[in-house]
Amino acid sequence: MNQQPLQFALDPGTSQYVTYYEGTLPLVLAAPHGGRLFPSNIPDRKLENGTITVTDAYTKDVALGIARKLYEKTGDIPHIVILQLARTKVDVNRDKLEGSDSTAGREVWQEYHDTIKRAIAKINANYDHGMFVDIHGHGHPENWIELGYLLDNYTLKYSDEDLYERNVASTSSIRSLSQRYPDIAFSSFLRGNNSIGNRLSVKHRLKTTPSRSLPYPHRNQKYFFGGYCTQTYGSKNGGGIDAIQIELPKNLRFQKAGRESVIAALSESLMWMLCMFYHDEYRAKM
Repeated sequence: MNQQPLQFALDPGTSQYVTYYEGTLPLVLAAPHGGRLFPSNIPDRKLENGTITVTDAYTKDVALGIARKLYEKTGDIPHIVILQLARTKVDVNRDKLEGSDSTAGREVWQEYHDTIKRAIAKINANYDHGMFVDIHGHGHPENWIELGYLLDNYTLKYSDEDLYERNVASTSSIRSLSQRYPDIAFSSFLRGNNSIGNRLSVKHRLKTTPSRSLPYPHRNQKYFFGGYCTQTYGSKNGGGIDAIQIELPKNLRFQKAGRESVIAALSESLMWMLCMFYHDEYRAKM
């Protein structure tokens, strides 16, 4: 008999366009670009000045899949925030004025961000630190997982020593993490043994940048290093919530086998990160 999928309880504040599952872990999983609703009462965004409207297919499935795996492991779930509205209507990973051309669209934009803030407030009420993970999809030909910490290609090419000398940690979305563990080099959190990227690369054999094997993207490779949400909710500007933008290639999203492999890898890697640096209570469950 097939096992029925776990059902998470919707927060009472959830709506038609913004879905929120209240969690118990110090982790928010967000899927801003996987929505498939196209209501006629919300005008499409104008296709100008580089406006992107493509859907990050299956990112909602990945977020919920990670949550189910974490629940199976710990009995707890992360906070989950999903935008059900299509990106043609609103892009919540841009500022409000750029993200929508209409009053109705901007109201949804505000609701989405108010929901994230509510989830983060609940983490702050129960934990000293937490993580915000923004899940996206890309179509770059390298088919690597790209992790964004607000550091561009040029900065990622710095040596470990230069990262330290230039205090690059202070400009990253994991500033708080680096400050809490001053005896661990920032480069280790970015691409070394204490990084999610290296965990995905070594333990799960998924090509990921930055990591030890791929410390920075190729010279001419497109690379998404973090958008509005990573900038807004990460610890670059203070606070105890660190942020990572995760960009998944098509081969790990479009096919069921790919999704299952990346869900298993991300859930294990995120749980490892939580246990090591955010939630000591769960270390014994690893």
